Amino acid sequence: KLNENLAGTGVVASAKTILALGPLSKSGSGTFSFDLKGSNTDKVSITANVDSDDLSGLAKQINQFTSQTNIRAVSTSDFDRVILVSDDGYDIEMTNIVSPSDVSMAVLNDEFEMLHDRFHRIDISDENEKRLLKASENGKHVSVLFEAKARFDEENNLKNGYKLEKSGCYVIYGIGALKTHTKLLLVVRREGKKVKNYAHLGTGNYNETTSKLYTDLSLMTSKKKYTKDALEFFNVITGHSIPDDYENLITAPIYMRDKILELIDEEILNVQKGKEGKICIKINSLQDKHVINKLYEASNKGVVIYLIVRGICCLRPERKNLSENIKVISIIGEYLEHSRLYYFHNSGDPVIYSGSADVMIRSFKRRVESLFKINDEFIKKQAITILNYNLRDNKNAYILNEDGSYDRIKNKRKPFSVFSEFYKLDKTKIDNSILL
Repeated sequence: KLNENLAGTGVVASAKTILALGPLSKSGSGTFSFDLKGSNTDKVSITANVDSDDLSGLAKQINQFTSQTNIRAVSTSDFDRVILVSDDGYDIEMTNIVSPSDVSMAVLNDEFEMLHDRFHRIDISDENEKRLLKASENGKHVSVLFEAKARFDEENNLKNGYKLEKSGCYVIYGIGALKTHTKLLLVVRREGKKVKNYAHLGTGNYNETTSKLYTDLSLMTSKKKYTKDALEFFNVITGHSIPDDYENLITAPIYMRDKILELIDEEILNVQKGKEGKICIKINSLQDKHVINKLYEASNKGVVIYLIVRGICCLRPERKNLSENIKVISIIGEYLEHSRLYYFHNSGDPVIYSGSADVMIRSFKRRVESLFKINDEFIKKQAITILNYNLRDNKNAYILNEDGSYDRIKNKRKPFSVFSEFYKLDKTKIDNSILL
């Protein structure tokens, strides 16, 4: 009924029935048979030889009739259970059951109801993937977007995607000509009589190997202002709705560049009103000419700009009549700097974003990206502390000169390394953190 009024409501409804079959109560082997009915009018007869610790043959037999019943079956990783799934929500009806021993049956609908995840790079031995497989085998709805165009990880991502698909996950291999680079996870969990959403938004890949080598940031929250945006975002990328206005997300390829330009314009406007204007952006790469030209404009209007750019930077700092108020440094040290932070002073009430996107043409026009707004005051202070620590570093920092060359920062201040000092951070130091 909901889908009949899609044009009026913009809501797409779906239903799914999931049944767990197994394990058998006694060891041994024998014949397992029953009549099965899903969306089909006439029941079909299923017969398979099974062992108590291996019901995979039963799954194969059920799948021979999927075109008639619209019921598919997958074996769990230990093969002692079969998960039956009706993707259109019809009841799964089993009658005239003959089993070599007692068998347990359960409709799976407790606690974790749904998982949405977005993988850019995933390690083939990654615990994340194992948990997703287990969740799917336990009857949870798992949607995963694997980016098939992740450079050097194309084959790995396809293999892992196929593995998740076989376990019953809903897998998407990218979105058309766009490369999906955003890092988001949404968990829908039943807690008592209520359903609660949890969102994880970050800058890093869900990858055990890179998590030991890269510096990244993430936010885990159950606040509705974030989970609502995350749910809307996943509905968009899975094709279930059109983009809506987000409260705390900026997304590409549609809105991101314009929003960043708007935030820079706000700092220019504040300076023109006689207020302080400051910008600090920590990213991997800076290449988009529209943002670069806007930063030049802001510098000429008196906005003080700090850029922490690990890799390529097409902006030229400290050039007379162009970028005299812009300073650019690069941090190269013990870990690979991978986090992104966007700080706008906003007259002393900072607007801060973090997320997956760099300031590049490909990020704004050829990728699915997201930046999330940091609202909590203590977390804002954490972000400001990270930026301050990067700007204070005089052991791993290189300054970009006006001619495009780099020099290692040398000064007479006490040696300060962001990589070692970060481990000494405590709540007191964060509480005392000052604005840039």
